[in-house]
Amino acid sequence: MGRYVRSARFPIAGLVALLLLSGCGSEPRQMEANRYADDGYMGMSNSNPNFRMNPTHHNYTKDRQLMRQALREMDLDKRSTILISGAVATVTIHLEDLTPQEAAAIRSDAYLLLKGNVPRYDYRIRFD
Repeated sequence: MGRYVRSARFPIAGLVALLLLSGCGSEPRQMEANRYADDGYMGMSNSNPNFRMNPTHHNYTKDRQLMRQALREMDLDKRSTILISGAVATVTIHLEDLTPQEAAAIRSDAYLLLKGNVPRYDYRIRFD
């Protein structure tokens, strides 16, 4: 019986060696590692838009400035009030004696300019 166990060791050891070496004959593959952006924060500024070091970081003050810049193109920056509440920005434009057609045209143009400058808000444009 001892002789049978010794002779069985060699084929088993050979099979194990064959299985281990069979992976070595395939093409060498290089692992591709995901690299972090070279921002000094291991890519955090790209993955977290509210991180202060992110160049696209905005706060309400900057957003309001961008909205005023958009309204300045229509010469409405001095005649408007902007109220930001979460994801909704209410823009009140102070103009007198507007016909409904003029108000609709101004509302449409202002909406397009505001949405183009700061697209993250839902805009409500009112007249006072």
